[in-house]
Amino acid sequence: GTLRLWHIDSSDCLRELTGSGEPVRAATLAEDGRVAISAAASTLWRWDLLTSTRAARHGHQADITAVTLTRDGRRALSGDDTGRLLLWNLEDDRPATELPAHPAAVVGLALGPDATEVVSADANGTVRVTRLDTKAVRCEHTTGGPAACMALDPNGEQVAVVGKDGAVWLWDLPPEP
Repeated sequence: GTLRLWHIDSSDCLRELTGSGEPVRAATLAEDGRVAISAAASTLWRWDLLTSTRAARHGHQADITAVTLTRDGRRALSGDDTGRLLLWNLEDDRPATELPAHPAAVVGLALGPDATEVVSADANGTVRVTRLDTKAVRCEHTTGGPAACMALDPNGEQVAVVGKDGAVWLWDLPPEP
């Protein structure tokens, strides 16, 4: 698949990055604009946007459906069709760390503002907050219906989940103990 970076104001294509022949199913960009992550089939691609080089990361056995990246671009999270969640250190070749899996395909991932927790949602509508240091699920909420996507507000206080039927659920995250 191909990853294209567009200038928002001019609609010009700034860069075209060609990966594998598989379609890109998820992508994200680091806050500083130097690193991008894309997912095609079961492979996570790390792109250095200054040099247009890429590095593949393997660890999933199913198609990756969601990705997120820390603000500094050093770590990434990915979720797949089976509910598996992997935390990647992008600065070395160490294997990914596995987090508690969801019972259904992951449809959304977001890191909290301090990158100590990840909020994840699955196709069944289960939303979780998981601590990255301990891998413990801090809290869980079920929307009551199938979910299509998820977003976390910039302060890490509220989650929005969009259902496959178009319903939107808002959930106030409990503060950390």
